[in-house]
Parts: sequence; structure tokens; C-alpha cells
Amino acid sequence: MNWPRVAAFTQMLLTAYWALIMCVPLGAWNRQPGHEAIFESAWKGNPDAGGILFTLAFALPGILFLAAWRKGFALLMWFAVFFDGVWFGLQFWSWWLPYIMGASAQWQRTYERVFSHTLNFLPSFGNHLAPDAMHTLLDVFLLLAIGAGLMGLVPALRTAHSGRGDRPTESQG
Repeated sequence: MNWPRVAAFTQMLLTAYWALIMCVPLGAWNRQPGHEAIFESAWKGNPDAGGILFTLAFALPGILFLAAWRKGFALLMWFAVFFDGVWFGLQFWSWWLPYIMGASAQWQRTYERVFSHTLNFLPSFGNHLAPDAMHTLLDVFLLLAIGAGLMGLVPALRTAHSGRGDRPTESQG
């Protein structure tokens, strides 16, 4: 399997999904009080500059990964995988830990106010509040991007340490 290519694909999938959920109103999939999709706010003549910058900041690693993969620049690819790892860590801390261990009273109030009308794949029970479907799918894409990125980059790192070069190639992985 050509893991660098798979990694580039999963990064683009993650980036496209992120842009979609931030830019397009998708009803109960991404409806959150106080948040308006970028295209929706722009259509109303009130573009949200902060939302645009936030969206671009989280899309940039995927874009950099693709550019770096095309040029064989492994350091930028590692940056994107590291960024995805930190992002997933934040997702795990804010969504999956409360689901597994039970949510605090404060998170329960926030969840009720912000996420109670969104779609879910998983059941909630007691104070174990299921991550909404939008974040669950985001986390799946993050894990795919991290896994494929590591599968594509670790062989290149081994090659670099053995003195045979530092650029991932099509044949590695």
C-alpha cells in the first residue's frame, strides 16, 4: 500500500469535512446555538471574520500536508500529523472522556444548551453524554489521518536515520 498517498488522501478528507461543517449549514448535523455557518453569515451580509480564521487555521495543516507530500518535504507532513494528534487529544478530552467516565454537571449543562438538538450515533445514558455525530465523524477522520500519516512517515524516518535519505517516496509504505 502506498501509505504517503493514503495519508495525503485522508488529510484532504479531514480538511474537506472540516470546511464543510464550518461553512455549510447542515441542520441538526452542525446546528449549535451561537454558531452560524460561514456561508450562512456571509449570505446575510455579516461574514464572521473570526470563524473564517478559525476554519482556515484548522484547515491549514491538511493543505500543508498535501503540498509537502507533493514536494517530498517530510517535516511539514510531520507537523500536520502532530497537529492532528493534538486536535484529537483535545477531542478525546472534551468528548470521549466525559462519555466514558461521565460528564461533570457543568458539561451536562453545556451539552443540554449546545448539543442536545444535534444528531448522535451513540446512545447517552445517565451522565455519559454521547459525542454528537458531527464530532464523532470528525474524530474518525482525525484517527484515519493520524494513522495513515504515521504509516506513511515512519518508514521515511527510518530511512533518514539509516542514512539513505530524508524524503518519503512513492515506493515507501
